[in-house]
Amino acid sequence: MMAEEKKNSLQEGQQDKNQEAELKQAGSDMPRERMTVERILMSEDQSDLLDMAEGLNLRVSGKGKERLASAIARYLLHPDHMRQELLSLSEEELDAVEKLIGNPHSVPDEWESQGLDEFWSLGYATKNSDGTYEVAGDAEAVYNKIRKDGYREYHKKISWMADCLLAFVDLYMAAPVEVVYKMYQREETLDVSYQEFLRIFKKVPDEMNPCCITNGIVASRELGGDELYEALDEVQLDVEYYILTKEEIICRAKDGYMSSSKEYQALEEFITEKMGDNVDWYSLCLTVNNIFMTGGSVSDVLKTLKNRKIKLPVGKDAETFKNILTDAGNNTRMVMFRGHTSREIHETLTPDQLEELRKPTARVNRKTVRRAEGEKKIYPNDPCPCGSGKKYKKCCGKN
Repeated sequence: MMAEEKKNSLQEGQQDKNQEAELKQAGSDMPRERMTVERILMSEDQSDLLDMAEGLNLRVSGKGKERLASAIARYLLHPDHMRQELLSLSEEELDAVEKLIGNPHSVPDEWESQGLDEFWSLGYATKNSDGTYEVAGDAEAVYNKIRKDGYREYHKKISWMADCLLAFVDLYMAAPVEVVYKMYQREETLDVSYQEFLRIFKKVPDEMNPCCITNGIVASRELGGDELYEALDEVQLDVEYYILTKEEIICRAKDGYMSSSKEYQALEEFITEKMGDNVDWYSLCLTVNNIFMTGGSVSDVLKTLKNRKIKLPVGKDAETFKNILTDAGNNTRMVMFRGHTSREIHETLTPDQLEELRKPTARVNRKTVRRAEGEKKIYPNDPCPCGSGKKYKKCCGKN
């Protein structure tokens, strides 16, 4: 009798466990309520919401957290505002967002996580402890709407213009509008007329656009408008402007110099292997490029590094370092040559023209065309000055 009761008790216990498992499974299959932008914002501190409202130029009556979250959410979910806010994302970052929308339970790789971090920082998604992300349901609905209305093409046109302008201002500083238009045409999938090109220029947000157009001249806002062009025109070589390739535009916009060239890759390798862990190879490569780009020499580079208390190589390494710098200098695109390298120019000029170049007036005065690095405005896609190798918006710019 006792054995029979024990058997029945065990069977009932197993039935209870099975029923519990079935209920748990049923619950997991039921649609869970989606996150909203407002709920995501409510998880933030009130001080952060106040900063966010100020950054969006929102005037919110009252300072309650609920009121702030509601007002910011309404702003972010307006289609026109979302179109503008998402311009800070690259094409690849938007690809990561769309992949997440199409497969919401996927685990992003490292590169996709970087892109989703930007989307998350805008308040359109939440980040889970397991490394996954969830797009707010209302944000997804608005994004799908603007995407259906052709947002990706619009975004690509603005994003490519921003890359062209960053590359332009870094190398040319000032030149006729046609130079930027020819750069823009390097992206062959974007077939735009000159008039549409000008309209796209005006749509680039100020924080992404380091340039202005005055009297048919595109020039750095920081260094002056067409006056800068006039100053450059007096000292630049009278040659056709070199038009950067698509790869060069992307590279300069991302890193500030031609990091993909074999000369600068050799420089990077030497710095990391021979100059110690305390030397920031990225910052050093950028410094070398800036010196050569504005007419400096190998001795100028060595003097600058010495002034920065950077320990220079000795012995055979010193000679190797100078040779690497010489190669980099000969193949750096220069302001005074309107984007051409020293090697390209010397291969095409006559002996008399080369002699003319050796005159002191033929060199660009770096003090008049470039401010000190510490005073230069940093744009979101610029390399972060901390030397992390990340874009400013992905590093110190987050703060």
